[in-house]
Amino acid sequence: MGRRRFTVLAAACLLAAGSPAALPSPAGEPSPVPGATWDAAGYEDRVLGFRVERPPPPWEHREWNGNWAGPLQAVVAFADPTGALLSVHARDAGDRTLEECAEDIARYLHLAVPAPGDVQPLEVSGEPGLSFPSTGDAQDDSRPYHAAVVVTRKEGVCYALAAFADGKERTPKLSRILLERFRLLPEGDFRRARPPLDVGGPGWRTRGGVAEHAFVGARIHLGPAWRLALDPRIPTGMALPSLNLESRFLGATLRIQAVALEGRTWEQVEAAAMAAFRALYIPPEKETRIRYAVAGGTATLSWWTARRRPGDGGERRRFVLCGTMRGQERLVILEIQHPRARDPRVPVAIADALERLRILDALERTALVQELSGRPDEQAFVGEGEFVRGGAWTSTAHRIVWRKPSPLWSFLPRGMMSEPGETLAVLQTEEDGTNARLAHVETLPSDTKGTVHQRVLEVFRVLFPGMSASKTVASSLGSRDSLRTDLQGSLDGIPLRVTLITTVPVSRTVYALVGVSRTEAPSVAALDAAIRGLRFQVDAIPGARRTPRGWEDPGHGFRVLVPPGPFRAEARPVEFAAAGGTVLEFESAGERLVVAAREWPLGEPELEAAAVERVLSILRPPGAAGKGHGAGEEVEGTLAGLPSRDRVLPGSPAIRIARMRVGGVLFVVGASSPAGGDAPPALSWFRFLE
Repeated sequence: MGRRRFTVLAAACLLAAGSPAALPSPAGEPSPVPGATWDAAGYEDRVLGFRVERPPPPWEHREWNGNWAGPLQAVVAFADPTGALLSVHARDAGDRTLEECAEDIARYLHLAVPAPGDVQPLEVSGEPGLSFPSTGDAQDDSRPYHAAVVVTRKEGVCYALAAFADGKERTPKLSRILLERFRLLPEGDFRRARPPLDVGGPGWRTRGGVAEHAFVGARIHLGPAWRLALDPRIPTGMALPSLNLESRFLGATLRIQAVALEGRTWEQVEAAAMAAFRALYIPPEKETRIRYAVAGGTATLSWWTARRRPGDGGERRRFVLCGTMRGQERLVILEIQHPRARDPRVPVAIADALERLRILDALERTALVQELSGRPDEQAFVGEGEFVRGGAWTSTAHRIVWRKPSPLWSFLPRGMMSEPGETLAVLQTEEDGTNARLAHVETLPSDTKGTVHQRVLEVFRVLFPGMSASKTVASSLGSRDSLRTDLQGSLDGIPLRVTLITTVPVSRTVYALVGVSRTEAPSVAALDAAIRGLRFQVDAIPGARRTPRGWEDPGHGFRVLVPPGPFRAEARPVEFAAAGGTVLEFESAGERLVVAAREWPLGEPELEAAAVERVLSILRPPGAAGKGHGAGEEVEGTLAGLPSRDRVLPGSPAIRIARMRVGGVLFVVGASSPAGGDAPPALSWFRFLE
């Protein structure tokens, strides 16, 4: 076979089989794939965790164009003037073994599946691997082409190094050229040593990588590219249930919302949803209709090139997909944002996610609501002068405790709001949009309880126009005398009741509660239950503080009790997490304890790993890794009477680090002892609060 003819045929086969990415041909041009770069020496992909150096001339980078076969995949290829090809393929390995990866990559490259006798073990960049020769038929020629393939696997990613030539005697040498230039990076954003944890929150949960949202009425297998994302927001009217996904690799977000028909037609609800999209975005520069496979059917979405309106950040979103699909008496609303126009993995990842999406029927959704309502409340948050724990929001600054009616409700505390204004907290349930907002209002010396109430009422007349107001009556809020007015009307065709309660001025401060509910009895009863959970405290509520024997942190839910006698306590910078976390160190008679804690709603493995390394860095002797310390051994243990996963590092000093998730909080608690052993006494100083 002639050299030019072989080059064309092999390239065509690669395109049909592997669907590689569109990589830039000029050296140094930025890659269109986030987390990947070209430089003079070669290509590096920090998402999938590998690097390949450029072979010397006459080898040249080969640009491939084609559709991607999966949301997480990379292809790098080089060619020489003889028509020989070298290519590196990185793919999501899933649960496949190394041998199964070899079979998968052979089919992916349209090669013959290797026979057991042809497979040879070898080491690839420090990891176990295997190699095999193979052949494939050119698509428009009866003569075969030859390949030598090397495969390895690490932390959920399969890597294949393939050398192609028109004579099998050349392929072993070509394979060595590629193998010498390939290496695995110490870590990759996608590579992970363990599957995502089973976590949950108000009305949602993940189990075995499957996310379910009771109020949206949806279930989706997250797959390798997606994870759950929290979406703090302040509801002004009805709070639509929302299941939010994000891809940290691709910079894409997927929001799945649902709204009940409430007696309206499908067309009316769909029109309202599209009007909301158009109000959110500047009129699109381009709009295309695209059909996606969803839940065994199809959904047609509008593909916009658009920007968010000023006041919403003004950030340019190069692509926005907006659309609706009909569920069982509920309209499912899809909004997808992905900012990278040239990343070929993004549209494939979106299609992959939508193919995994399933809309629950009424019985399934009701069963899920009932199951989740009986789970322990794991919402957690710690901010300045406030925290959420154990089903209650506590404001130490305002001496307020507000308890939820059930775990299906969620708090939006002030510290999670971008522009809170006078709002202190919002308590909401997404089942029917019921929500209550608590704010504080500073009064003037001339104000009376009536004038304050009327002033706040006028504000909400503007926010909810066209509603009729009831007579203002005496009421009670959190055991304090108050005034109450109810407004009734509709929003987007849904009959609503808006409740305004203001407390009697005390020390020139008035607390105003605004509740929004449907006019149906269950929704009204839900709002009343939320209001009854509010209490104003007479005495001060203590926050995190040092005690005579250690430390107490009500927000994170723990205390440290150091044995009697002199001890040292020190707060450390929270380098492993954002604000809201804490790192504390205690020492008494040579025994040391380090406690790292922060809210952990989604259980990201990288956050746990960072916290463990932070604690370990404090406990290890300065200037050295510690005599006799290695990576340590992973064992099952207990922390304050509860099961934990521990790392034990014998040596001098002996170190043990326990970690667990309790009540939505990640705890990483480490102790060291100069006496040795695998159970440093300082671990017993740690306690969980009730």
